[in-house]
Amino acid sequence: MIDPMYTMIHKVILHIVPSHAMYADSLWNEVISFLHAEITHIAALDVALESFAAGLAVSSADGSRALRTVFVPPDEDSRVSLWALRLRERDPYLNYRTKTTHIGIQQSSPHEIWMYIVVLNADSLGGRFVLPRPISREIPSFVYLLFRHPELQCISGQFALRVNAIMLIPQWIDHFLELLYDGGRSLPVIMITCPDLISPGELQRQLLGNAIVCFCDDPNTIFMLNDRLPPSCSVPLDSIRTYLPFARDERRQPVHPIIALPDIQRLGSQEIYAAFRQAYCENLRASERSGFITVDTCRTVQMEREQAALCQRLVRADADLRGMKKDLSASQDRCQSLQDQLDALSEKHARTGVEEYEALLNECMEEADRTKHMLQSLVEQLYSAAPDFTPPQNAPAFIKDLYDALGFRARAFHR
Repeated sequence: MIDPMYTMIHKVILHIVPSHAMYADSLWNEVISFLHAEITHIAALDVALESFAAGLAVSSADGSRALRTVFVPPDEDSRVSLWALRLRERDPYLNYRTKTTHIGIQQSSPHEIWMYIVVLNADSLGGRFVLPRPISREIPSFVYLLFRHPELQCISGQFALRVNAIMLIPQWIDHFLELLYDGGRSLPVIMITCPDLISPGELQRQLLGNAIVCFCDDPNTIFMLNDRLPPSCSVPLDSIRTYLPFARDERRQPVHPIIALPDIQRLGSQEIYAAFRQAYCENLRASERSGFITVDTCRTVQMEREQAALCQRLVRADADLRGMKKDLSASQDRCQSLQDQLDALSEKHARTGVEEYEALLNECMEEADRTKHMLQSLVEQLYSAAPDFTPPQNAPAFIKDLYDALGFRARAFHR
């Protein structure tokens, strides 16, 4: 998050591409390695490249410098890689002054990177009886080194940005027009036709990365350029004209401001430089503020992804819970069905056992009745005059034995 209470010293948004063909991960690794070397040198901190790239939080022994980096890798929903750095440095001479450097990187394609850089200053003057000191407006040194990096190239549209201002000559008019009408150009083009009053080199140095400064002091070349431009875009002599990016809709073309010679003479070169710095280097537009990548932005993305992952886990857990409840209900129905079957089988088994006992008892009773009847028949034979001890056909074995024994005794008695 860019604190609006801080004083912005310099901001720049750079579109970086490789200066020659590279492997897929080489551009990202080259940029991270470059920032690691420069930031650790500026902050005088000993940090490993792997930790610097993956994310860390470290500070100096005296607490005057604090460094934090955050890395957000691409995921299934987003193929964008994010990386951010925040370096806080306390002024060695003014204890109440703190400088904060934010660097953000966004990569959606292996062949290009957007880098966001902003340097802020904060003076904590509460309770101090001191007057605020002037703030140094120097651009971070690593920005210059980034423009001179042999493997990297900063571009705006199809145009490669340069450290020095561009002198317009007749042979370069076609290229200048291509630059003006480039649909991918995001930086303003500043044409100076009074280089004796406003130094193009100094203005380019102060606006590095935020504008493309061109100049021309040859009236004939300016006339040739104006012949190729519409009247609303012509360049007056002894003036400064700023060409904002052209809109695709002809009805919504921006107004390209002009600073004429009387205003240049009235304000002076320093005021002109300060005005351009204020317009393009020391403030963020609403669109730039919303898209600026900082440590807080990366942490927000990380928390959003963690929240999304937790929501997905919650949805899966809820689905699993619903499935388990459904399975539990089915299991309960199955258990109840099995219990009903068990009760039916138990009842049937109990009923079958009673019937078997009743059948066995009836059989025993019938056997007892038959035995009683046979015994009565035997008693009758004993009282008869001519007993017949022939056992019945269906008599049990012991009855037959009893008949045989009594018959034997009867025959022995008669002898």
